[in-house]
Amino acid sequence: MLDRRTVLARPSSSQVSEGLNVPAVPAPAGGRLAAPVLEVVWRRRWVVVAAVSVALAAAVFHLSRTPPTYASASRIYIEPPPKIIGEGVAAGPNTQGFLFTQCELMKSSAILAAAAALPEAQQIEALRRSDNPVGFLKGTIDTGVSAKGDIITVSAESGRPTDAALAVNAVVDAYIEHHSRRSRSTAGEVLAVLKKEKDGYEASRKTLSDAMLAFRQANGAVRFEGEKGNIAVVRLGELSDAVTKAQLATMDARVTLESAVALAKDPVSFRQFMVTQRDRNGDPANGGGVAGGLAYDPRMAELKALESKARTTRQQLGANHPNVKTAEIQAADLRAEIAGDDAPRLAVPKDTGADRMFVDNWLAVMKETLARSERREKALAGLFDAQQAEAVKLNAKAAELAQMEVDARRLEKVLDLIDTRMKEVNVAGNADSINSVTVLEVAKPDGSPVRPVRSRTLGLAVVVGLMLGLGGALALDWADQRVRSADEAAELLGIPVLGVVPHIAGKLTTPRRAQEIHVQPRSDVSEAYRTVRTAIYFGAPEVKSKTILVTSPSPGDGKSTLASNLALAIAQANRRALLIDADCRKPVQHRAFGLDAAVGLSTVLAGRATADEAIRKDAAGGLDVLPCGPLPPNPAEMLSGQGFADLIAELSMRYDQIVIDSPPVVAVTDARILAAAADVTVLVIRAEKSTRRVSAHARDALVSVGANLLGVIVNDVPRGRGRYGYYYGYGYGYKYGYGYGSTPADAAAASAADKHLNGHGKNGNGQPTLPAPSDA
Repeated sequence: MLDRRTVLARPSSSQVSEGLNVPAVPAPAGGRLAAPVLEVVWRRRWVVVAAVSVALAAAVFHLSRTPPTYASASRIYIEPPPKIIGEGVAAGPNTQGFLFTQCELMKSSAILAAAAALPEAQQIEALRRSDNPVGFLKGTIDTGVSAKGDIITVSAESGRPTDAALAVNAVVDAYIEHHSRRSRSTAGEVLAVLKKEKDGYEASRKTLSDAMLAFRQANGAVRFEGEKGNIAVVRLGELSDAVTKAQLATMDARVTLESAVALAKDPVSFRQFMVTQRDRNGDPANGGGVAGGLAYDPRMAELKALESKARTTRQQLGANHPNVKTAEIQAADLRAEIAGDDAPRLAVPKDTGADRMFVDNWLAVMKETLARSERREKALAGLFDAQQAEAVKLNAKAAELAQMEVDARRLEKVLDLIDTRMKEVNVAGNADSINSVTVLEVAKPDGSPVRPVRSRTLGLAVVVGLMLGLGGALALDWADQRVRSADEAAELLGIPVLGVVPHIAGKLTTPRRAQEIHVQPRSDVSEAYRTVRTAIYFGAPEVKSKTILVTSPSPGDGKSTLASNLALAIAQANRRALLIDADCRKPVQHRAFGLDAAVGLSTVLAGRATADEAIRKDAAGGLDVLPCGPLPPNPAEMLSGQGFADLIAELSMRYDQIVIDSPPVVAVTDARILAAAADVTVLVIRAEKSTRRVSAHARDALVSVGANLLGVIVNDVPRGRGRYGYYYGYGYGYKYGYGYGSTPADAAAASAADKHLNGHGKNGNGQPTLPAPSDA
């Protein structure tokens, strides 16, 4: 026997792990689990259809109430006015600025007043009725400049197509007339301005020419160009080179003298130094060395260089070129200086006792050479400074003359431009050549209204309706707490789905529904119950599933119908099965099988009858049923007592499996007591009725008492909706091919069973009440 403490105690974690228990998962605070959007839209398609229909109805109403508006436009091209020269520079209006000015001019009161007076404008009915024709046209006419070209568009909108075209053409005609008058009156003025400007520029050109002539007479030719450029600049460069060479010669003479002074104390070293100087600067054959007892004169090397330069320049530039003359004069001067020099030509003693005299004589020669180099360098520097001053003065005058020539050329160009503009203006006074207006497109009536656009309005209504409908559908689905599919139930509760039972069609009696698998064994509903039976067999071993508790979160979920059909399915498998109606609050199994409610579970637990007396053998399809019996005053205490535990233990020895129908979990505590005592518990939820919060609460309540929650069954699934994937995805769509449809024999049997079951179903509606059991 089971001990009472064993029934009520919560199992340990190791015991729970042997079954299929899951930890409690708190229900979400609100909303539904994420469902496929298309599934949600299909489920709430009537919301989308209603939203689109309302949006289309609103659009149609708007179209019917809004008068059509027609538009017409004309495109014109205005040639910009000619440019007028003023203050020495070319000046003309900016094209875009000119066009925008013309647009504003077209909408001015003067132009609109002239347009309103035209005969074509008098054909506009609204204009004739208006007290302010100018104001009417201002509110109707619009102008704009094309972004890709210098084109002006004049447009108008009106309730009549012809009125819009007449208004545009009247404004364009008035503008053209005004433009022509203004052009004719200003042609002579433009020409006068151009002539005045031309006279002024011609006077300036004459003044400048006179100034250039006077400058040339006063300064002569201020620019002399040779083959290599400006002569003054070329001569300045040559003098610069000569000064540089003179500076180098002076520096060389000074270094030589300083070195000789340093070696004067050693005549032998001094002699060797002079021999080295001879080899570097002179040739004995030409009298430049010390051989033959002659002293070396460094001016000979300079003379040779000047003569060589004169020869080279003569070959390049000719004998009469100034550069050739300069080189020859320099060479002649140096040659004369050397020839007329009275300095003694000292012999170099060879191994004599006159070493001291040799050194002194050579030092004197070197000092004289350094002095001559310094004088030459100074003279060349003076020539360079004078030539440089002359070149600067000459360049300043040349620059002044060049500026005058540039100004003269600029004045010539300006005068040419003025002549061209005067030809454009046309001295004959033809205004059309100054400022012409070309009408590219004449405004014509358009039969299609610009507002409202029916296709655009209806399309926008459809889009808005779809957006509102989709948003409403998603919002309603998110706010809907009902569990709709097996996938959703599994995701919500975190336990396996044992099966999906479809909706039983027709208005059937309670006995008929409770015995569906017995009356219609080939129906798809009966096959669903067999699927649940198979899932239970494979979900838990037989030794651990002797007692199966069937419960639901709330009343009306169909748990009693499922419990009776599940018990019948087990009995049809040639197993000894017992159905116990433990719903002591609202029992139905006695009515489902047409049994007497006077004796049942409550009388057995109260000691007023034995189990054999209370059990109805072979109530239907080989199934034994233990009805609830009279309603007890304290069902929770009765079910949690030791007597109920002993009864379950005794019956488990006699039957292969026992199915217990219990009250709902959330309503009362009876289901939790029974779940703690049963081997496995099956939770039944009803599609589109059971809410998420209540279902999750029932799951948590069962798990909290240590119930072995085997799985969940989704009951009363509506037909023809493929979103309940477990039912339709695992083989119930083939019922016609495999013979699960009703046959004439089945229909006859079902009719006979209905008559039999309905006859019994009228009994047992009243439930006698037993007195409360004593403490004994």
